[in-house]
Amino acid sequence: MNLSLPTIRRRVIAIACALTMSVPVLQVTAASPANADGCDGGVVCSAITNLSVFRVRVYQDWCEGSGPCAGTAQMWLSPGASTPLLEDWDAFRIDAGWCYSYAIAPPGLPVRQYGERWIRVRNGMRANILGQARVPSFLCV
Repeated sequence: MNLSLPTIRRRVIAIACALTMSVPVLQVTAASPANADGCDGGVVCSAITNLSVFRVRVYQDWCEGSGPCAGTAQMWLSPGASTPLLEDWDAFRIDAGWCYSYAIAPPGLPVRQYGERWIRVRNGMRANILGQARVPSFLCV
């Protein structure tokens, strides 16, 4: 079978899209008191993967209107690491002076945001942190 480069490229993109969309389905968790946002058995929970070269701070519980809940579990995700399977992780932090590139699937479109903010990851979604850079805000485009 002789495949052209455009055909191979389309197939690779289709496979990548399918994987990006199907991974959150694997993030099912059982009910636990740590799931403040209502993620429980039978509901697909949120997850975060760090594909950047720097570590990322992630938070387990989100309190509506205020960011991560006080006293919530948090951890650093090393480059290439993901939050634990079968656990619900609801947010990550962009520190002041940093530009983050990330995609939250679905829909999985890349976004860039600059400094000192919380990014919420809703139930049924997966955040992929694609890159980070410590740059002036005008370079975060």
